[in-house]
Amino acid sequence: MAGFITHRAAAYPDQDMDGFTEPIKSACKGKSIEYKGCFDCQGALTESLHSRVQKKLNLSDEQWADMVKQMAGHPNKEDMEKAKTFAKTVLAD
Repeated sequence: MAGFITHRAAAYPDQDMDGFTEPIKSACKGKSIEYKGCFDCQGALTESLHSRVQKKLNLSDEQWADMVKQMAGHPNKEDMEKAKTFAKTVLAD
């Protein structure tokens, strides 16, 4: 099993993904399924969640506008190519 995660924050190559992947790893272990890794990339947050997330993060309108600008257009073509490469690697094993 492999995970694919999108999130509102920019993806960082050295980001610690343990908090996100631990439930997947645990499920695999409990079912004797091999865990193949996880792909993550930035995604655009649905409009209906904007105000809730902005409030939760305690961001000013200006800070939130910058974050929304970062999210716009993701996943993009580059993100999709990286996802395809990850999938091919997982399937090749």
